[in-house]
Amino acid sequence: MDARGALTRIALIITIGCPPAYCVVSVPESGVLVECTFVEESRGRGKSPGSVEQTEAILVVRSVNSLEEAEEGAATSDITLPPHLNPGMVLDVFDDSGVLAYGGFVRPPGLSEKLACELNRYLPQEGGVSWASELAPDQRTPAYRAHHWLSSHIEASDGSLSAASLHRVVSGPQGEVGPQGERGNEGESGVDHEEWPTPHRTSVVLNVFTRVRYVRARLGRAVRLDCGFTLERAMPVAVEWRYQFQGSGRLVYAYSAAQDRVHAAQEGAHMQLDLLHSRSDASLLLQNVQLQHEGTYICAVYIPGLQAQISVTLEIAEPPNVVLTPTPLYVAAGQSQDVACEVSGYYPLDVTVTWWQQAARDARVRPLPGSWQLGHQRNGDGTFNLTSGVHVRPGAADHGAVYTCHVEHLSVTGGVRRNITLMVAGASGPKVEDAMGLLLCAFTLYGVLKVFQQWLFPHVTLPRANTEEELKKSN
Repeated sequence: MDARGALTRIALIITIGCPPAYCVVSVPESGVLVECTFVEESRGRGKSPGSVEQTEAILVVRSVNSLEEAEEGAATSDITLPPHLNPGMVLDVFDDSGVLAYGGFVRPPGLSEKLACELNRYLPQEGGVSWASELAPDQRTPAYRAHHWLSSHIEASDGSLSAASLHRVVSGPQGEVGPQGERGNEGESGVDHEEWPTPHRTSVVLNVFTRVRYVRARLGRAVRLDCGFTLERAMPVAVEWRYQFQGSGRLVYAYSAAQDRVHAAQEGAHMQLDLLHSRSDASLLLQNVQLQHEGTYICAVYIPGLQAQISVTLEIAEPPNVVLTPTPLYVAAGQSQDVACEVSGYYPLDVTVTWWQQAARDARVRPLPGSWQLGHQRNGDGTFNLTSGVHVRPGAADHGAVYTCHVEHLSVTGGVRRNITLMVAGASGPKVEDAMGLLLCAFTLYGVLKVFQQWLFPHVTLPRANTEEELKKSN
């Protein structure tokens, strides 16, 4: 491995943020098999407009430092492939960064459901924004752009890594692809997998990835939206972050490394440009997050004539504040009282409130039916309030019962519980056990005082009460 390849892998480990034992950056010679689906628009007579065809595909991911090494490496014939698979849908993928060889992209044994992996045709084109056009100021098309291209999007089963990649088709069953993309009997439509009887080879030019597709944050906090990228070789880049939510969108941040210029930056949004240049870290930092920040953010990385992007979804989750009233809970026997559970300051709206009761002399906790609830109220900051309650009419035997309000909300694992103990007026006199305990304490205290008096005053005796005869004589 040359110095460039070593530095690329080190940068990948730093950017992805996991140890080498967890990141698949050392790929076996036989390659790593990633199951995928090739999706394209249906062509031919009898096909309805807008319909698509899906074909099973396999990515055999290898890691090499150059295509020269790829020619000397193992071929796909070393790997046992499904017999029903169209050979034209086997891609020998060479990715020196090791991103596509990530272990989470391989379906675990015993998992019947396929992982999220989609393969599509890709047509290179100039970027329509100023920060992308600056990457090729002379408007000349890079030589490698004339090849056929494919794009892939893969997501690990546990969500630990998602990657969007651009593949340059470098060879196939008809031989090497020429500088203008000519190949045998292919038409203008480009790669026709139905005419490919054997696997073909691709080289990954650009990977854009994120380790966290879904981010949850509280109001007023700072949040980091993760995005990184790898390149086949050194070239100028530009990074763009856009926001989308319910059909609307806006530009959040745009930076061109070619000019070292920030073209756009919304208030509170910035990138750590030193990490962008040193580690290919294109993450976006948002300060003082509010409800208007909730939505999908798209991280797009531009290189001359090419673009790949990955999305990150930001969710706002504010935990509820739960208070029981009245506190303390004193109720006279036979009288009615409402116990309220005030839930405030939570977001999003969905919340569940349940009531439970534990009798004074029973360890079991039972659900309490018949609760009431007031409608949601919205606060000025967009959070919500809710009040739930139960109606109690206790008897003397209910003294000491415990009422519990349980609030379930996605912001708090396990929910929030608040307890209150019922005190029934007139039913709190001492029990027999309490009276016996007080009597025992009195006897103990008397004995201690007696010993203490004899120790301090050994020659003093307590006066004796006069007998009945002495009382008579004194009278």
